[in-house]
Amino acid sequence: LCEKAIGLDAEYVAHSGKVLKARGPIDVGGCTAAERRALRPTATAILYKRKSGKPELRVTAKKAKNGVRLKSVRVTLPSSLKGSPKGARRGLRVTAAGKRISRKSWKVTGKSMTITLPKTGRSTVILIARKGAVKPSKKLRTSKKAPKVRLRVALTDTDNRKFSLRVAVKMRTKRK
Repeated sequence: LCEKAIGLDAEYVAHSGKVLKARGPIDVGGCTAAERRALRPTATAILYKRKSGKPELRVTAKKAKNGVRLKSVRVTLPSSLKGSPKGARRGLRVTAAGKRISRKSWKVTGKSMTITLPKTGRSTVILIARKGAVKPSKKLRTSKKAPKVRLRVALTDTDNRKFSLRVAVKMRTKRK
């Protein structure tokens, strides 16, 4: 609908039999860049204690202010971080809208973490990976200045719209 201009042809017929023809463009809602951005969900990521062997990664995904709820979240890790399925069993905690998500609803591989939510979706998803659920590369642990790290967060909402976000990871030494 947004690709090309849409026109409308109308014909009005009065009781007297007189005919009036009208033609004009139609404005389709949600087609401007600002309107599309308003429907786009957001995500943030923070990495605590990067110099330790077991850092904590916290990823928060939120639905857009006027958007629909999230149905699934997939976090693709950069090369400087690696997911540990074994460590995730004890160190990964996923909450959605304040309620903890069961182990059956998430999966961890070396490169990604996938969370599948109930059909009704949730407005906020928080993924906390600690106690060995993610492992930093040697370069990330030993560098004096924190390197720039980005993750890819793929979100699907309950209307089956897919969003792919690149999120810059903020580095913190301590949790507040």
